[in-house]
Amino acid sequence: MSRQPACLVRIVCLAALLTCGPALPPVAPAGAIFPPSDGATAAESRGHTGSVPLLDALAHDTWTYLRSSQTTAHHLPYSWWSPSIPGGDYANPAEIGLYALTWLAAYDLGQPWSPSWSETEAEVSAILDQLRAWQTDSQAYQPHGPNAYQNSVFYQWYWISWNPPVVGANVGDNHLVPSVDNAWLAAALITIQEYGRAHGHTLLAEKAGAILDDMDFTRWYNTATHRFY
Repeated sequence: MSRQPACLVRIVCLAALLTCGPALPPVAPAGAIFPPSDGATAAESRGHTGSVPLLDALAHDTWTYLRSSQTTAHHLPYSWWSPSIPGGDYANPAEIGLYALTWLAAYDLGQPWSPSWSETEAEVSAILDQLRAWQTDSQAYQPHGPNAYQNSVFYQWYWISWNPPVVGANVGDNHLVPSVDNAWLAAALITIQEYGRAHGHTLLAEKAGAILDDMDFTRWYNTATHRFY
C-alpha cells in the first residue's frame, strides 16, 4: 500500500475515537486504560512527532482500544469508556458507521496486529445486520418503540448493552432523528459498499446497499430553497 492511502486509512481509524456525542465526564486518558505500544514511546523519544512510525503506533493503540471487549457490546462501540466511571454504553449512527469502517481500515493496513479478513467480515456483517434489523423492524424487541424512524433513517442514541440493542427511551434527545449523524452513517455505508464491490466481497456490498436504499434524506430537503436543513 502506498504511503498516502495508508495515511488515509489511519485517519479513518482514528476518526471513530474522536467522534463523540455530548460533553463527557472526565475519563482516564487512553494510555492509562491501555498502555501505549512500545512503538509510540520509542517514536516520541526519538522526536518523530510527525513520522510514519508514530502514525503506525497511534493506529495500533487506537485499534487496541476500539476492538477491546470493554469498549464494545454486541459488535457496537461505546460512545465513551472509563475504567472508573460507569456509563458510555450507547452509540449514535455516526459512531456506528465509523466503527464499521475501522475494521476495514485496520485490516487494510496489513500490520501484524491487524484483524484477519474472516474477523473483519464477521464484525462488519454483524454491524450491518443490526442496522438492518432496526431499520426493517425484523427485530421484534422494541421496548421504546420502533428502532428506526419510519423504517428509514436512525435515531440519535442506541443502548448497545441491551440484548438485543435498542433505541434509547423516549426522553431527552434519544429519539431525535439527526441529519448529520445519518449522513455520516450513509457515507460509511457507501464506503463499505464500494469496498465490497472493489474487492469481490459481494455480500458486504449488498448489505450496505440495502440499508442505504431505504435511507430517505428528502425529509431534510427544502424544496423551496433546494437545500438540506
